[in-house]
Amino acid sequence: MTNSWQETFGRRRPEEMQAARGGSVEPLAEGEPDIAPPPDPREYKPWILQRGGRPAMFLDLRRFEPKTGDLIGTQMSYPHLIAIDYIGDRMVSLDFGARQFVVEGTGLSELPGRLQQGMVLAIQEFSSILWKSPTAERLVTRIVPLSTTQAK
Repeated sequence: MTNSWQETFGRRRPEEMQAARGGSVEPLAEGEPDIAPPPDPREYKPWILQRGGRPAMFLDLRRFEPKTGDLIGTQMSYPHLIAIDYIGDRMVSLDFGARQFVVEGTGLSELPGRLQQGMVLAIQEFSSILWKSPTAERLVTRIVPLSTTQAK
């Protein structure tokens, strides 16, 4: 019997991943990077999905910083993702053990399942400075890093 980590991150052939995900899988081109591409200023996407047959190993959380006018990223390792909590389609909480994040927005009901499958490369907070208009059905309004202080 294999544990869930091995099922999610173990090496599988693309056709096995297709059966597990229930959709079509486009294999990675030779030399294609496993990291999320930079944001496309023409089109806002609340999350960027992995295109290949193997799951992503890192998750980029891209928050907008008003002082600099840029997206500030935090890269977290998928194997450290302990729990995903969600409240309808408006809030998703990610627990990486030492660090937690809350993703707020609309149309987020698909996100927990995609994260559980290891398919999400990046989650991007919307900013009207970077993108002209959001997609109507899905929008990440805030990514809030939570501080975890231990009582002494």
